[in-house]
Amino acid sequence: MRAPVELETSAKAELERIVIAAYQATGCRDYGRIDVRYLNDVFYVIDVNPNPDINPYTSMTHAAAEVGYSYGAMGSRIVNLAAARHPVFRMSIGVERFVRLSYVLFYTF
Repeated sequence: MRAPVELETSAKAELERIVIAAYQATGCRDYGRIDVRYLNDVFYVIDVNPNPDINPYTSMTHAAAEVGYSYGAMGSRIVNLAAARHPVFRMSIGVERFVRLSYVLFYTF
């Protein structure tokens, strides 16, 4: 097993499309974990967890590290995304539009 698994560009794009669709369809916001399995060139969404454990030893923090986030930076990113949705915070910094989410993809096969 290797995580993240190495995928061809087209498969990676398809996986990203699938996990973003699952994330949005289930009403996740700010962060979440999507468990996916890959079998015979088909991706299967196994679980959508809108509030995964974020202690320093979990798959979520390992996934964040894979895309360059330290544990502290990951926590700050989650707090900032939540704060950006709050009307008082948005008004105080003049944010007029939604913050674009960063999707952290972690592949376990």
